[in-house]
Amino acid sequence: MSQSPGNIPSLAPDLASLRLGHSYLTAAEKRLGAAISTVNTLSIQCLCLAGIFHMYSIQPMHALRMFHAAGISLQNLASTRARPAGAPSQMYSSLFWTCYKSEREILAEIPINAPALREPGMPNVYPQPPQAASIASNEWAADEEDSWYFLLSEIALRRITDQVTEIVSKYIHAEIDLPGSQSVQQLIPIVAEFEQQAETFRENLPPAVKFPDVPEAASTEWKQYSRGRYYRLLELMHRPFLFNAIHDPGCSPVVRSLAEKGLQNALRYIQHSHICHRHHDNPMTYG
Repeated sequence: MSQSPGNIPSLAPDLASLRLGHSYLTAAEKRLGAAISTVNTLSIQCLCLAGIFHMYSIQPMHALRMFHAAGISLQNLASTRARPAGAPSQMYSSLFWTCYKSEREILAEIPINAPALREPGMPNVYPQPPQAASIASNEWAADEEDSWYFLLSEIALRRITDQVTEIVSKYIHAEIDLPGSQSVQQLIPIVAEFEQQAETFRENLPPAVKFPDVPEAASTEWKQYSRGRYYRLLELMHRPFLFNAIHDPGCSPVVRSLAEKGLQNALRYIQHSHICHRHHDNPMTYG
């Protein structure tokens, strides 16, 4: 999915469709009041779809409001026991993880408030595999199965990324407020553990989402998106060492080596990125 600058397709033919889409969304949003005031799975789906459209349109603040409202409605739905007791339905699981993931993706870039949904209270809330009886054709069956694997991999990587983000943000903010107050050496074993988790995650990916390293092209969108998240995670976990190397030219060789590793993964992410493959969970980046 790599593309040379001279072969970038023109976006002009898509402008009319984009304007039409915005017109439909504007009309639909005038009716979203009912979705916000009504607590059921249909209203939550409407809010999620509006959020996804705003993400694709690179309007993260609008999207955040939609996903936050959807998450609150989902919490209300669960607390009032309006859904069946016992194992959560496939619809509930899908909505939960759509809200959970999407809101956190925005807050990772724009940390302005706490997410509406906390960690799931039940282990069986994870999305269940698609039922073969509900799929009309073999082609749809393969697509449904691939999308299920992709969603599970996204959830796993999102949870690792959240842990890394918390540690990285704490270190960098403390260093900005009071330079020299934090020891970057203490992060070396922690980041090594995170790196091992990321490698284990990649090794255990199913074929549907298992991706190659750049410069080899990813053969499907699932692989393209998974690879982008993976490179961003590796860059993020090494960011404290890059921060330290920039502000302390006399840093240790180990810190300098880890800073270089962060730059290498940032470069891999840039090489991997594709301007025509925007994912709704990454409004400020591509593919």
